[in-house]
Amino acid sequence: MSGVVTFVHPTLIQGKQNSINGGVFDAMLDDTTCTDRNNSELEVIMRVYFFDAFNDPAITTKDPTDPNKGFAKDHDGVEFNATPWDPAKLIVWTRKAVTTAQKFWHGKFWLETPSTYSGLDITLGSQKHRPNVWCRFDVEATTTEAGSHFKIAVANISTPKDPTHGFQYRSNMLLYDVQDPINTKKHEVGHLLGLDHPGGNCNNAACYNTADDDIMGSGKSILPRHALPWQKAMATITSTNKDDWKVHQCKVFPKRV
Repeated sequence: MSGVVTFVHPTLIQGKQNSINGGVFDAMLDDTTCTDRNNSELEVIMRVYFFDAFNDPAITTKDPTDPNKGFAKDHDGVEFNATPWDPAKLIVWTRKAVTTAQKFWHGKFWLETPSTYSGLDITLGSQKHRPNVWCRFDVEATTTEAGSHFKIAVANISTPKDPTHGFQYRSNMLLYDVQDPINTKKHEVGHLLGLDHPGGNCNNAACYNTADDDIMGSGKSILPRHALPWQKAMATITSTNKDDWKVHQCKVFPKRV
């Protein structure tokens, strides 16, 4: 049948829905893009269902005298004044959050194909070439929980119930809020990809502090270690070792072999 593309490599479906450790996504390796100048493409695909935290009794306690008022708990259990989302505004917020995450994480890494792996090799004329792997990211907002990798509550909060606790609502990877800054969205999607803080899977100050401006700490930048989800996906798809796939942050062209 004309126009049908057959992928030699299997599609990876990794992880359990709503895993508290992240790392849940689909991944597809496309080697039909390979030439002597172009690499294969590994696309990590993540589907997220965003919903109004006001409708989740585990997060929001509604005011018994006013159904449009309540208190939404943050990651630490601190309560903030909350109201229901206008559905249209939640859609706009979701669209912006998805765009922010995709622009930040998409296309930032190239994995150098190990010298011991020939599964991506192509022959053009009499010359054999070994393409590398460009790491793509596609995050999609779904309209229902079915088929999503993650279900994320978004709280429409204003001020804290008790100002002595401070005015910043503390989010996590499955709980966002209307006031989240851009870097928080980038950081939390990193957790969805399965990335930890620089100091490990913990939440004290030492876990966030880093000297290299790490987005998964208190910084703003993508670093080579953040390619780990793509390395793991390649290792699974190709039955290789993740550490064999050397990370680059600029394009690495195919080489002759």
